[in-house]
Formats: sequence, C-alpha cells, structure tokens
Amino acid sequence: MTRAIVQAAAAASKLERVVYNRTENQLSWDDPSKPAVGGRIESGKDSVCQPKAVVGGQPVCLVMKPCRCKCRTCPGCGPLLAWEMRFKLQAKVLVLFKKLSLLTLTVDRKEFPSPESAHRFISDKGHARLLLRHLGIKHYFWVLEFQQKTGGGWPHWHILIDSTDCPGGKVDLKVAWQFWRDKWHLGGLQLSLRREFDDPYHAVNYVTKYLTKQPDKGYPTWVLEAKKRIRFFQGSRSLGALTGPGSCEKYESNRPERCRRRFMRPLVKRMAECGQKSNVLMQTLEPGDQAPSCKFVGTIDAPPGRLLVMLESGQIDSGLVVQRVHIEQPGRVVDAVEPCVPLGGVEDAQRALDRLRRVVWMTGEPVRTTEQIEAREEKILRRASAYGQPAGEVPLE
Repeated sequence: MTRAIVQAAAAASKLERVVYNRTENQLSWDDPSKPAVGGRIESGKDSVCQPKAVVGGQPVCLVMKPCRCKCRTCPGCGPLLAWEMRFKLQAKVLVLFKKLSLLTLTVDRKEFPSPESAHRFISDKGHARLLLRHLGIKHYFWVLEFQQKTGGGWPHWHILIDSTDCPGGKVDLKVAWQFWRDKWHLGGLQLSLRREFDDPYHAVNYVTKYLTKQPDKGYPTWVLEAKKRIRFFQGSRSLGALTGPGSCEKYESNRPERCRRRFMRPLVKRMAECGQKSNVLMQTLEPGDQAPSCKFVGTIDAPPGRLLVMLESGQIDSGLVVQRVHIEQPGRVVDAVEPCVPLGGVEDAQRALDRLRRVVWMTGEPVRTTEQIEAREEKILRRASAYGQPAGEVPLE
C-alpha cells in the first residue's frame, strides 16, 4: 500500500524515481547524479545551507526532521552512535594502550535469581571497576553483551585492557579469581592475550562489534523495559568523553531549563517512537556563516515522509514545500527531499507551526501515528521474548 501511495504522489508531482525509505521515514531520489535543490550539506550535518526565504539578509525557514530516539538498542540509531564512538576510541587507544589484552567477565547464574538482578547488583556496586583497580589496570574500555545462545539474556562484560601498569606487566589471574569468584561470588572470568590483534584499530573494532551490530534476537525484555539507565559501554577516566555532538546534532532549545530534563522512559517506548514524529527546526543563516543555525520550535505527530506523501497527494498545504538536500554522514551519502515552510520572519515561525499542526490533525494522521507506535512496541517486545525460548522457536515478526 505504501508503494502505491508513493507512486501516486510521484505521478501527481511529476517527480522521477522517488523512493520511500521506511527506516528514514522520508522520500528520496535514487539518482545521486542530480544536483541538490536545497544546497549542499556539510559533512555530518542534516540541515540545508541555502534556505529559500530571505529577510534582511537573514534566511529563515522551518524544516521538519525525523524525531530520533538516540537509543543504543535502536536498529537505526544504535549503529550510527556506535560508529561515531568507535572513531573517537581508536584515536585514544592508539596513544594510551601499549600492551593489549581482552578480559571477559561472566556471571554465575546460581548466585542470582534473574539476569536483571545480576546486572543491577554488579553495576550498582561497580564490581568491574573495582576489579580492574585491584589488578592495577589504569586504561580500559568495556562493552556489555547479553548471552543469546543459552537464552535468558544474562549479562557479561568484554573489557579491552592495557596491562602495562600491572605488576610485572601482566594480569594476575590469581588475584582476579580471588575477588570475582571467591570473595564477591559473582562468576568466572577469562583472559585472552589476543596476539592476533594487528594493531589498536583492530582491537577496538573487535570489542566494539557488539555495539555496531544488533544482536540477532534483539535485546532482552528486561533491558527494553528497564526504568533505570543501563550502560552499554564505559571507559576509564583516562579515555575522557567518548560521546558528544556528532551524527545526532544537538539543537538549541527555547524551552525552560527546568522543562528539558524528563524522567527515564523505557527504551522500548523510545524505540517505538523513533522516526514516527517530526522535529520542527527554525533555520537561520547569519552573514558570513558557512552553516545555518537551528533552533527547536516544536514537534508534529507525523514523520517527514508522511508529510511529503500527503503534500504530493493534495491532503495538506499550509505553505509546505519540498526541497532537495544532499546529506553526507559517516558511512552514507544520500540525495533526499524534506518538507519545509518558508517564512517571512522569525515572528511567523510559531504561527506557521500552529497552522501546520491544525491541518495535520484534520487529516487524522496523529491517530495513525499513535497506532503505528503501539504496533511497533508490540513487535519489539515480541522479538525480545525470544531470549526465554530455545533456538529455533523465535517468534515470527
């Protein structure tokens, strides 16, 4: 049905080779040779460099972008965030790590009633960090993985360590077993020297593969429904910050500071809403600036792709136009189209947004979006239930 709607929209607007990307929730051309109408995008940016309307030498327009969840467990957002973090980690490991080893920490299932209780106990007490401190390890980076082969989603940690600062230049396994198994009664561990590592880049790629690739069975239900934050990776203090503005650009907000921080929402709800709504950004370009500045002004209960389909089919108008942009991000280069509203000035932004919201509401799109989000949430949880079943009994999606 989606393909038929897109074909009808393309015929109505005489657009050639229009493709609807389900992951991105947007329409795009499959011919990258065509020049971009909206102007070329700077590397790693998502905003046009040449907005349409110009007022007093300051271009102003409203642009609709997909509202992303930015969850590590999201098939769309997780790998992009992991690749961004991997590049930062490679540069730091190359300088700090001299003698690489891989340490794996496992959990004794007899000591805990459930995988969630095991993870909560080890994380709250900081046992992994304490163990590395007792071993004299100063530089490390760990990644959390959930056991799939035996079911249940039991956690274990893969830790890339630098054993240069350890006594004698090597990890004392006797001390490690003494703390992890005998004193704390947590489980077992395994040390691998990983001599097959060609260079630090290879080592980083090996340990971060658990972040760049989504598990075959997804993530356990207790992870997706957790009401407390779960760390999927962490580095030593010497590594510094590994996350920050990049592929998921942070926009200036006009909301009060006290309203920006919200309670922790379960990952499954954030994943279900990923890309199903639109963030409305006001773009302005000051004289002499190479890239526009973006300011968040509100949201619309419809993805940009659906707005484009409704625009081309004549369901909505409200000053909405289509502009083509050339988006360059790590690992992909696409020619895409996005909805925007040219403005006569900054004071018209809120009025244009309210008018567009009313028109979208009249089409019944917010109700369809809500139903789509609920269906996506059920699908995610149905896939996560495979952790409690033997191999070969994964629920069909």
